[in-house]
Amino acid sequence: MLKLVNDTRLTGCNCGNTVMPPVAPVGRNANLTLTAIAQSKYMLSINKCGMNLKMELALAIG
Repeated sequence: MLKLVNDTRLTGCNCGNTVMPPVAPVGRNANLTLTAIAQSKYMLSINKCGMNLKMELALAIG
């Protein structure tokens, strides 16, 4: 996913009528990743998640 985001950031794109110029790539943030996994686990525990969350969570935590 990060590669896809950075590919778009590096080439720029159009968003409706707004031209988005190329910008620098972004990198992984360990704190953000851990927070997202914790939030996903919480949402799963209270049954407030989409159908794909179990698969996405499994991929994220290996």
